[in-house]
Amino acid sequence: MATRFMNESDDNRVRYIFAVCYPERPPHPPTWFQVHPTIVATEDVRDTVVGYTSLIIDPSEKLVHYRDIAVMPEYRGQNFGMHLFQRRQLAGMDLGITSHVGATWAENKRMIRLFENNGFHLCQRVPGYYPDGKEGLIFVNHGGGLIHA
Repeated sequence: MATRFMNESDDNRVRYIFAVCYPERPPHPPTWFQVHPTIVATEDVRDTVVGYTSLIIDPSEKLVHYRDIAVMPEYRGQNFGMHLFQRRQLAGMDLGITSHVGATWAENKRMIRLFENNGFHLCQRVPGYYPDGKEGLIFVNHGGGLIHA
């Protein structure tokens, strides 16, 4: 298993993973992955992209906003999600940014555990945060440190 920043040749695969993992959401605009830094997880043997995460780095606010994180169903339970999550923490830390913020819906127990296991705490509950009306949970980590390295 490895992680790296996405390159242009990964675009179709990442869009496919997005469609599989988020079938209820409309596709991202064509330039989404060029504008938002995206990290991919690959299986070691064939360098096949099996998951990704995207983020927004705001150096003026010294803040990393977490966006999507998705792993193909057949690769879940093998720590790809955890590695992606931690790699995006490191991406901010590499730039000297130690404040991180992310959101998930209230029923997403796996994501809540990832936030909590990596030093984040629940900052705010936002009713109707998501377009489908789901409640959003906003998590923050101002220390930037990894709990599970």
